[in-house]
Amino acid sequence: MNILHITTSDKGGAGIACIRLHRELLKNGIESNILALDKNTGGIENTEYINQGSGLSFFKRHIRPKFDRLKLLGRKNDYEGFSFLHSLFDLTSTAKYRNADLIHLHFTSEFIDLPSFLKKNKKPLLITLHDMNYFTGGCHVAFDCSGYTGNCYPCPQIEGAFCKYLAQKQLQKKIELFAKNDKKIITSPSRGLLDMSRASVVFSGSGHKHIPHGIDLNAYNKNNRNSFRQEKGLSPEDFVILFVSDDLQRQNKGFQRLIDIFKLLQPDVKSRTKIIAVGRNQPDVTPELSNIIFFTGQINDPDLMKQLYFASDITAICSEWESFSLVALESLAAGKPVISYDINGPREIIRDGKNGFLIPFGDNEKYAEAITRLAVYGDVYRQFSSNCIYRVKENFDMSVVASKYIDSYNRLLG
Repeated sequence: MNILHITTSDKGGAGIACIRLHRELLKNGIESNILALDKNTGGIENTEYINQGSGLSFFKRHIRPKFDRLKLLGRKNDYEGFSFLHSLFDLTSTAKYRNADLIHLHFTSEFIDLPSFLKKNKKPLLITLHDMNYFTGGCHVAFDCSGYTGNCYPCPQIEGAFCKYLAQKQLQKKIELFAKNDKKIITSPSRGLLDMSRASVVFSGSGHKHIPHGIDLNAYNKNNRNSFRQEKGLSPEDFVILFVSDDLQRQNKGFQRLIDIFKLLQPDVKSRTKIIAVGRNQPDVTPELSNIIFFTGQINDPDLMKQLYFASDITAICSEWESFSLVALESLAAGKPVISYDINGPREIIRDGKNGFLIPFGDNEKYAEAITRLAVYGDVYRQFSSNCIYRVKENFDMSVVASKYIDSYNRLLG
């Protein structure tokens, strides 16, 4: 079988999950290829990048989407992203598409022109959900809105926008388009997201399967805790919290919530706590916090990210919503406990009181207490750390995850 993965980017949670699966399929002797829009890491076998810097590709990638965004003029709230159906890229004309037996769609916003692609496509589809966008009228995270189960009107995320019926129209178009591609399976890394997809008007009649993202534990067996700490002048007694986001000012990810939690720590814990913050758009902080927080900027190098996991003591997730959380999975693989709000994604990875803590959303005092428990009680920390790796090995091994995808491919091609 010849599998073609389509992804907007080779970075971020969706891009990393795509690449890990692709490489595991190659190890299993399956012909696997990737068609990606943006090149950030490179060095990935059997991968073709569409946006290669020519004037035409630059226009298609960066200029054309700006015209779509005019439809959002007047939008009152700065939510997560809102995406449109159209692009200027025709992926069905590429050799990789023509040679494929099955198309595996990952995160494809601003890459696939959904109307033309789904009209032309006659190949089986496997769609892996990395957020909610495939089955909403345009948003990527609906939060407490259930419009995707009805008609996406009125859409709270485009309140005040020039095109107030945009989400409703896009949702209706998706219903029509996906109905014509009946040979498809929808997979989700979390059961919560899977249930949302099943309840949506776009995919309510489609076959669904829960397949978590996977990880190769062997890639996390070289624990060099000291290199980053020594570079930054951190002592062995410092308790280091890792926070990771693509954008540190992205409201959903909650970096400001972590700052608020830090301020609630008891003085003896606060005095030896440091924070490593990974992501672009460094926010302004007070002089006091500038000595506490180490901003690394955006990191696309997986080896460097592993160093940061090993250099840290715990990982903090302060999001309001996640589709899964590769950050939580990678932290556990490195033997580092995770504290998160009790939200979709992390609650299926973390075992509360075993390898981390799940905190009711917004209960920052309880979050601070969880940090304190791991910072103060060494025996508790060591037991949690031991439980981390066992949890990953038993539930998220990459070879097991790949076999589940192969089963789904065979079903679609059978």
